[in-house]
Amino acid sequence: MQRKTSPIRLLPLKAFLLALLASACGCGVTPPAVPPTRAYINVDSLVPLHPGAEALRQLEEEIRSLSSLAGVDQPLPSLSLPPPVSFPQPPGPPPTAPEAQSFFSQARQAGEAHLEALGGELAETRARKVALRRTELTAALSQEMKTEEARAQEALWSDEQELFRGFSRRLFNLNVGLARKKLPDKEKEELQKALRQVEAEQEAALAVVRQKSEQNLAALKKQKLQKVEDLLARHEAELRAEDEAVLAEHRSRMEAELSTAAARLQKTPPAQPAPPPPTPSAESRSLARQLSTHRGRAQAAVTGSKKALLAELEKLKAARARLWNALREEVKAALEEIAADRGLIFIFDPAQAQRLPDYTDRAAAWLKDYWQPPDARTPNAQ
Repeated sequence: MQRKTSPIRLLPLKAFLLALLASACGCGVTPPAVPPTRAYINVDSLVPLHPGAEALRQLEEEIRSLSSLAGVDQPLPSLSLPPPVSFPQPPGPPPTAPEAQSFFSQARQAGEAHLEALGGELAETRARKVALRRTELTAALSQEMKTEEARAQEALWSDEQELFRGFSRRLFNLNVGLARKKLPDKEKEELQKALRQVEAEQEAALAVVRQKSEQNLAALKKQKLQKVEDLLARHEAELRAEDEAVLAEHRSRMEAELSTAAARLQKTPPAQPAPPPPTPSAESRSLARQLSTHRGRAQAAVTGSKKALLAELEKLKAARARLWNALREEVKAALEEIAADRGLIFIFDPAQAQRLPDYTDRAAAWLKDYWQPPDARTPNAQ
């Protein structure tokens, strides 16, 4: 007799087969996808989106320009020796009185022409040295002022952000009030009027802050320009004193030579014994030493200027590092606010990111709206 299978005992097998079929088809078993709550952000790549990135780019350009300027060698122009004094020679036979007077007059004219030529060459060389010094100081001042402008801009951003925070609550409350539904026309008009008034107060306060920053920067530039002019005036006075000493020495020698020549022509001893005139070689060596001293001092000034440029370059690099860190921290702060609004948590350290999704591109679009929201693009938009 065949044994019948009880329906009750078949139920577990049917349930197992149905569960296996459902698992194979994937119907109703896999839970719905949940959006990630943690994402990785590359902060460094988003720093150029900060409104202050333009000042950072200017600092980097100044660093490149100043590096090139500090590496350029600007040798001083060569200074040639003046022609030696050449007095006309007296004739062989003893000269007559008119001839002696004519010779003496020609000798003095030749000496004066030599002193005038020497003075002109020294003045031209002095002008070149002063012009070179002015170029160096002007370049250094330009780089210094760009650094000061970047610092002033950094301070201005901080003041503006503080001012915005002071007005943000009032503006927010007014905008919330205007966003209410079924707002009576009279109340809406009053809120709009109050909003325009607060916006005007904010703009006026911004204008005062910016004007003060510009005035401080202009006063600083004026002070530094005056310092440059004072340095140039002292430099030129030192060079002029050295040139006058050279001319005085040559005139003294010329007068001694003329006195000796006049006494010889008149066959009478000179009124006062004059020292023997130096030979041309000794005179040339003396003048060469003086001109070498001038070149040495000028070259020392150039070396000092290059040291100042290198020191300024280090200051620029330090300012760039500070500005970069400040902008990076502000980008991180803005991203944390954005993440809080969207229910996300941003991870900035690549070592901690592991397999987290990269939201850097999305964050770039969010930052653009964060720093330039639609209301900021049209301030009076209703």
